[in-house]
Amino acid sequence: MEDVQLAYKGEFTIEQRKIMTAEALKELRKTRKLSQKEVAAHLNIPATTYNTYESGRTEPPIEILVRLSHLYGMPIDFIVQRDRTYATADDVGRQMADFKKQLTEFDRKIAENGASDPALQSMLDTMGKLADAMTAYSQTEAAQKALNKHLQD
Repeated sequence: MEDVQLAYKGEFTIEQRKIMTAEALKELRKTRKLSQKEVAAHLNIPATTYNTYESGRTEPPIEILVRLSHLYGMPIDFIVQRDRTYATADDVGRQMADFKKQLTEFDRKIAENGASDPALQSMLDTMGKLADAMTAYSQTEAAQKALNKHLQD
């Protein structure tokens, strides 16, 4: 049986994961237009404790993650950035290049089998354009700065 490739293979250090979680908490709070004090009150914890989660100094315990999940209507997986598989903008570029190769291979197999579905071809073309756009964005200075921030050793 072929091994299933896992999305996450320990690409990040514990410190990097804390920072990613802290950034997600901050973005969720700002999106809801809440103050740290208001979030802390919803969680029934001191504001100073919540601040340590958003600053990345400490990690929220599982019960706090559950409460945050309910508060924001988001799965814990999202809060802790479980599915994030990139650490830097270069990683995003490599992932998009791999994705483009997979799309090309898929397109080749479809052609070999004589399949001709305009809707499928349109979808493949759109996915290819998206991969190209993400690759181009990952090479911009803004993306390099945003994606590489805090995650470099």
